[in-house]
Amino acid sequence: MTGLPSDILNLILILLASSTNGARDLLRVSKTCKILKELAGKTSVLRAVSFQGLTDDYRKHLHPRDIIFQCARVGNQSAECILGKAFLTDVAFRHMISSNDQPTRDENGSYVGGPLQHPRLVRSFIRLASSKDINNLIFTAFNRYIHQFSGFEKANALGMFVAVRNMFLYELTWFCGANGWLENPSPNNFVAQVMPPNVVAHREGVIVIFDKLFPLTHV
Repeated sequence: MTGLPSDILNLILILLASSTNGARDLLRVSKTCKILKELAGKTSVLRAVSFQGLTDDYRKHLHPRDIIFQCARVGNQSAECILGKAFLTDVAFRHMISSNDQPTRDENGSYVGGPLQHPRLVRSFIRLASSKDINNLIFTAFNRYIHQFSGFEKANALGMFVAVRNMFLYELTWFCGANGWLENPSPNNFVAQVMPPNVVAHREGVIVIFDKLFPLTHV
């Protein structure tokens, strides 16, 4: 396989990385030889890595060189979403992310990846998290985050807490369904556990204010 041109190998790795078990498959393949390991670390591949199905397993990846951190540094939004959740809920991850807020470079001093900016990670969480995670975290961890890093008065003046409340209520309705999750489970309930709702206007409203509180994190 390594006898193929590098651009073909790169395409194969991108397709592999974007599959359902992309993160695990890419790690397994990258261990087979030096060439594949080097190609697996390219930005184009890392941006394509899928973390589908990875929920609380992220706690097993507390290392700055772990694939989640590598992918987040190059703009993989799924990885950013996971680390955004981790930053909001896990003290160890919060410390690790805060300690890696500078660009990374290799042994030759060449630029490898961007800094881990916690506002960018949290922003990706708001955009991409499942309704289940939004419902579990938004009124506690996220509001606490806003208080700590932007201040109550500024956030309140911009309408952040009203926007968060509206988002929470909409996501709760989407997650529970018209008849209630416990009384009458529906296919939508399962979908809401793993992905955002189809209508994201309430999330966009929060993000617009978030970008004013934390400028440039969305560029």
